[in-house]
Amino acid sequence: MGLIMRFRAAAAVFAIVSGLAVPTTHAAAAEDSPSLMVVASNPDDPDTALAANIFFQFNMCGVNCNAGLTDVADAVARSIVSHHALWVSLNEACSNQVQEVVANVNSTYATAGLGDRYVYRMVVAYNTSQCPSGFYGNAVLYDTYYGTEVGLQCWHLYPNAGFASGGQCGTTLSAGPSVEERSLICVALEVQYELNPGGIVLPLHQQVVCSAHLTAGTSGTDDSTRYNQGIDVSDDVGSYTSCPGNHCTGYVVVMGDFNQVPTSYTLDMIYRANAGDSAGYGQFHEVVTGLVLPRVAATAFPTDQDGRKIDYIFFGPAMSVASWQVTHPTVCNDGTPVTGTHVCSDHLLLFGEIY
Repeated sequence: MGLIMRFRAAAAVFAIVSGLAVPTTHAAAAEDSPSLMVVASNPDDPDTALAANIFFQFNMCGVNCNAGLTDVADAVARSIVSHHALWVSLNEACSNQVQEVVANVNSTYATAGLGDRYVYRMVVAYNTSQCPSGFYGNAVLYDTYYGTEVGLQCWHLYPNAGFASGGQCGTTLSAGPSVEERSLICVALEVQYELNPGGIVLPLHQQVVCSAHLTAGTSGTDDSTRYNQGIDVSDDVGSYTSCPGNHCTGYVVVMGDFNQVPTSYTLDMIYRANAGDSAGYGQFHEVVTGLVLPRVAATAFPTDQDGRKIDYIFFGPAMSVASWQVTHPTVCNDGTPVTGTHVCSDHLLLFGEIY
């Protein structure tokens, strides 16, 4: 693993993905929300171009479920490459789609002379015929150039909370629940990176990347279920945010489709108290509101086509967000309207740059 996080041969990769729709970016005031993402690069000197520490969250299915279609996976792969996303959370994904994403990203990098870089880990939430592979759930993808895996854990959430079995966690998948279990997966990685900009090198430390998916629905029972699932997520990742010494304290990122708006009592379990917002008693800030804004401010930046903010990138107390971006799902087809059976998702693409 490269001990200082740098993006090699950036110019070559940019050339391969040229023509992708690039969202508009803008700078925000220091006291406001973080700016939209500008990927750091120096095409004139690719060997010294820094890689931004980019996280990417996306629900691949949602209302517009795509039955394991690989063109959606191909589009997700293009989004990973075009944003240099190093750490990825995918919800409601078929395992064949996840494999397709990884294969396509690695093919692009290999063409640029960078070799196979990305791997995936998955928790099976459901064994379903809707997926050609049979397995459906959450996945974490990461770039092995910047992270060495040191731990993996998977959980099912309330009402059948507990550790997922070996055949339901990892890459060698052999089983899954017959009824969907909302789930959480966390991958612990040894990383070291150089802050961008500034050239400050952080010590080698453990960074934990998690993907969660909570129950959908609007009934009182659904709300109660999500509340208990929020407690499960908080408890399950708690050991990572309070581990002994300073090896991993605070370097935890939890991404996912929580199916709740920012002000919900479910997310009281997740959000850390922020300025003007004393209700949060969890352990995490979120990329849209950062360390400053009350979480109600995030409602102005929906992550679903129905206008709700329900997808999140939460980060631990040792980290800070530098930028973020929400893009429309048409980017999955390079700006071509999504029509017919080739649907992307009703969810938007959420990116965050966190150090």
